[in-house]
Amino acid sequence: GVFVVPTQSILTLGGQKKSTNWQEGKVDDTSWEIGRFLHLATKSNPTILEVFGAPLFDPPKDNHLAEELRALFPHVWSTRSVWNAFSGYARNKWRKVETDKYDVNTSNSMDKNALATARVLYQGRHLMDTGKMRVKLPEEFRDEQILMREEMEKGRVTLGEILDYIEELKKQFWNACDARGWDKTSNLEPVNEFLLKVRKEFWT
Repeated sequence: GVFVVPTQSILTLGGQKKSTNWQEGKVDDTSWEIGRFLHLATKSNPTILEVFGAPLFDPPKDNHLAEELRALFPHVWSTRSVWNAFSGYARNKWRKVETDKYDVNTSNSMDKNALATARVLYQGRHLMDTGKMRVKLPEEFRDEQILMREEMEKGRVTLGEILDYIEELKKQFWNACDARGWDKTSNLEPVNEFLLKVRKEFWT
């Protein structure tokens, strides 16, 4: 989610701008202050870009800012930053797979991180192919993931075979970036205009 801190509280002496808010529970309930959110969006942070594609579960009564924020999506990301951020996220998840202390065929942690690696690479490729951030995975990809998890749990697939699968997804992602063009860059002017509008509207 996204929230806005009153502008006066940011500018006054001793004012502190809270940048994130997280509530522990069964569901990941994390929100970002609008300035921090847009900064991370221009870095193509995968989690942040997912918010642009997520449904509005609790839409505000005055929805104009939410819609204007969503409309910024084509402006915030660049091909190169998406590649760096998404492949970096995937690399970090794969490290957790390789360093997992539990049995490779039964570890829920390994299963979870391996599938998270595949998921973010798929999302990156889809973004390059369509210009849109997909949150809900297509049925055929979900079925593929479910089957892989079952095979991993039963010990019917080796770590090397999983790595081959991940490398193929990474190759597809790279090729999609090439097809999109590495010259697609962020356009900060409309992002800054929107942020200034929010700061003025939420002065107090």
